[in-house]
Amino acid sequence: MRMIEGWVSRVFCVWLLVAAGLFLVGGCGDSGVPEATMGSASPPQRLVVVTPHNENIRRAFERGFSDWHGREHGDPVAIHWVRRGTPQCVDYVEDAATNDEVALRRLAPDLMFGGGVTEHRLLAEKGLARALAMPLSEEEALPDSLMGVPLKDEQGFWHATALSTFGIVYHRPGCEGRGLPTPRTWRDLADPAYRGWIAMADPTRSGSNRFCLGLILQKHGWREGWGVILRLAANCRTLMPASGEVISTVSSGMCLAGLSVNFAALQEAAASGEGRLEFVSPPEANAITPDLISMVKYASAPELAERFVDYCLSEEGQALWALRGGRVAGGDDFAHDTLFRYAVVPGMYERHADKLAVAGNPFEQRSEFRFDMERERRLAPVVGPLVVAACGENHILLQRTWGALIAAGLPAEPLAELTRPLFDENTAIQLGQQYARPGEAAKLTAEWSARFRQKYESVLAALGQT
Repeated sequence: MRMIEGWVSRVFCVWLLVAAGLFLVGGCGDSGVPEATMGSASPPQRLVVVTPHNENIRRAFERGFSDWHGREHGDPVAIHWVRRGTPQCVDYVEDAATNDEVALRRLAPDLMFGGGVTEHRLLAEKGLARALAMPLSEEEALPDSLMGVPLKDEQGFWHATALSTFGIVYHRPGCEGRGLPTPRTWRDLADPAYRGWIAMADPTRSGSNRFCLGLILQKHGWREGWGVILRLAANCRTLMPASGEVISTVSSGMCLAGLSVNFAALQEAAASGEGRLEFVSPPEANAITPDLISMVKYASAPELAERFVDYCLSEEGQALWALRGGRVAGGDDFAHDTLFRYAVVPGMYERHADKLAVAGNPFEQRSEFRFDMERERRLAPVVGPLVVAACGENHILLQRTWGALIAAGLPAEPLAELTRPLFDENTAIQLGQQYARPGEAAKLTAEWSARFRQKYESVLAALGQT
């Protein structure tokens, strides 16, 4: 109760600062009034949204929502965006709820818009989400899950607004010019031919890249899958701070392939010109996943937040996600980039089959590969930190070891030693739980980093190098 009272007091103080015009907000993304509202006699209502989404999505949804809200409720809305990596969105909400200094410097978010089941489930488990009203009609209501992945929370704490897949973005002219094989599977990215040409984001900072690693582990199992991940990491230039940098680096040709969610890669491919960037979803090693939304429990504008959810699931909002440019219905059309998402409302596929930006209906797709969301939940806390321990401060040594193995013809025993995981899957899950406890993260990271360093030095010694 004391935490709740403290939160309410801090939120009240912060909004007093806002009313006075003192926007002491650090590190936030775009904010501002849509063009249509600049001449308004009264200032628009303000919604604060923490999100991992890129500028294309933020711009389209701010303009679309404000226009829709003006028609449906009589006044425009300005969205103050707080841009973070997906895992850091949860951290931001939690920090604003529990840290006086942080709360007084930052606007308290009303919504977390974007990210997957792991992050939104964590937000609810921490008691930082509130149940949403379900705006869809009974005939349009979503199924509970799709290919093993839940689309909505049983208690209403989070709900899908769009769907995505994951895969590989690659620079086609660069691959062809260097005689590299076209990547089609996750294992292809671990091929020695791609040494130095792979881009990957730090999986503790990028939910999309971490999810790709989870797909590798579920496709190949813990032991073999970790070997694929380590070789892929050894092929990387560096761990990048955000998934957007993976795509831009591949687009520039500085790297030739990387991990990506489909819509971000397809947006960049459309912007960069035909034939430059390609995206492929590895067959029988993928999942259709939801892009979720949650309302923060102590949102300062809960009614406005509910309306934003309504808009995302409306015909107009789903059209923004799924159709090629423009809008289906409503007010004046406005220019925006195609967002390349799958709609989450099933009826959109029949009503707008000829206008979909991404072909196919995920509700009709069938696959032998079934993603285990519970396994993903258990492994997610440890996979990212383990990859950082393997190739964060150890990255140069890992690259040197991998290069020495390649030069030696990939001898079986040293290669097996390099790619063998530090511990089995059950132990990894237990250590992930330990890692989340206060004071444990730095200690475990240092321990794992030291063990990886010893492993690399041992492999080098077996190859006659010091």
